[in-house]
Amino acid sequence: MRTNQTFSISYFVRRNKKHPDLSLLYARLTVNGKPLEVSLKRALPFKDWDSSAGKVKGTSLKAKEINMKIDRTRTLIYKAYDSLLMEDKFITSQLLKARFLGTDQLHKSLCDLLTYHNTKMVNVLTLGTLKNYFTTERYIKRYLKNKLRTNDIYLKQITYKFILDFEQFLRNGKSINQSQPLNNNGVMKHLERLKKMMGLALRLEWIEKDPFLRFSLKFTKPQRAFLSQSELEVLEFCG
Repeated sequence: MRTNQTFSISYFVRRNKKHPDLSLLYARLTVNGKPLEVSLKRALPFKDWDSSAGKVKGTSLKAKEINMKIDRTRTLIYKAYDSLLMEDKFITSQLLKARFLGTDQLHKSLCDLLTYHNTKMVNVLTLGTLKNYFTTERYIKRYLKNKLRTNDIYLKQITYKFILDFEQFLRNGKSINQSQPLNNNGVMKHLERLKKMMGLALRLEWIEKDPFLRFSLKFTKPQRAFLSQSELEVLEFCG
């Protein structure tokens, strides 16, 4: 674990240019002597700020609310700093800010992955294959909204159980294309695309382990009894 790093937090206000009587609240993170500011998105009268204490003067509800915000922020920043220490990271003010805001790689979301994949693969996959990935994305977002009651989740929240539950959602839910109900192989195709995208996340180091490690894709073979005689002859010829 690295121990030769310095870190401090301070708070300050900056006057609002359009409203000089008001000020905006900021936290300053200083790591190894290099500061970086984080807006706390709180406004207060400039005269109410106590720069020596780093808090708002008075006991009004507004003052108490902002001072509680300062205390919570300090706790969360220290928690972010400690987590980076435990991972033996070389901590910078930028990395600490990203961890605090949840925008570093350990906090990438499923929708981040979908966007990254479908953007990067435009010139790699065929148009038809890419359209299939877009359909898989629609099923994933429908599952998040209808079953998990959310618009997005962190990649680290995708577990073996998530995969099983998503599979059952596909099997029991309505097909996006009403003229083509989802059969077993259709369900497996959507899971296969999600598996490939999670493999990409693993290679990008956005996740630490593959949630599909214990999951087996189970495709069913086409029923040859429904093929015409000529089609059967072609299959026999091809081997």
